[in-house]
Amino acid sequence: MSRAVFLSIMRLFILDQTWFSGAISQPHSDTLNEFYSTIETATEEIIKNEHPTKGQAFPTGRTLVKKEIARIAFHPLYRVSSNGLTSSDISRIIAFLSTPDYEVSLVALEFLHRIFLSHEDGPVAEEHVDAIVKELLKLMLDSKIKGECLAMLYKCLSLVPQLLRFPWRLDGQRLVQFNEGWRHIAHFFNTINQQPDVMCSLLHFSSVLVNEIHEEALNEDIGEMIEDWVSFIETCAQCEENEIIRLTLSQVIGSGNVTFVLAEPLHAFENLTFRLWKIIINLLIDDSVEVKISMASGLPNVLQSVAQGKCVPMHASNSQ
Repeated sequence: MSRAVFLSIMRLFILDQTWFSGAISQPHSDTLNEFYSTIETATEEIIKNEHPTKGQAFPTGRTLVKKEIARIAFHPLYRVSSNGLTSSDISRIIAFLSTPDYEVSLVALEFLHRIFLSHEDGPVAEEHVDAIVKELLKLMLDSKIKGECLAMLYKCLSLVPQLLRFPWRLDGQRLVQFNEGWRHIAHFFNTINQQPDVMCSLLHFSSVLVNEIHEEALNEDIGEMIEDWVSFIETCAQCEENEIIRLTLSQVIGSGNVTFVLAEPLHAFENLTFRLWKIIINLLIDDSVEVKISMASGLPNVLQSVAQGKCVPMHASNSQ
């Protein structure tokens, strides 16, 4: 615990930087470099010696130490040079992401979210983004993460829609086809127990995924997929006690991502169009002023996409 407290204090000094700005003396510079070298060693030890049962005598203190080391290790990566993140940086990100410690994984996910938000002109090469997204998808499919980690995972994936198209090639042996991937998402629709942060991030992620799948014209199961999704957003629309969920839903629908359901009614699922319009109308007369304004602001996108008979190319994740 004392190590974790020390590292937390040191991280605050590093973030402040006023104590070693501009005219930093050589002795102080050497001390700072030595500290970073120590953190580098500790980081490598964590990566190489990671084991879920190690250090069980003091699990809380050990996890806090790892959490602070992760935060300090990621800090220099926010200010990478124009050359961008290196392969070594990406390996480190993935290592922290894959740790069994919930708090450490969350630090890595929060870092990735910031990186992905600035991806278009940011420091991550396409091949590195692809490698990270593969790890995120494996984490989503293979692990039992919940709460904040799951919410942040969905937020990260929502920001890279171009890499969500099926099949998902997670490694040399594993290929995830549409049916398997969508079944996993649909399972979460019924098991998240209305956790607001998870529901909001899942709304964004599922709408992006639905749009990408629709654009791929995977006609074999598109009807069942839309049925699952509309049922989920109906559940969200009925969360009368939680304004933020309904507000997020209004943003997702108003983005124009999924209004192809209105523009292109599916012959075998005609009632889906009616159900989506009903949700839109209910959001327009919602008890919350913010929800009503949000849905009214997004209505032109909805009407435009219906008039054009296609989806307006604006991703729901942009509103996050």
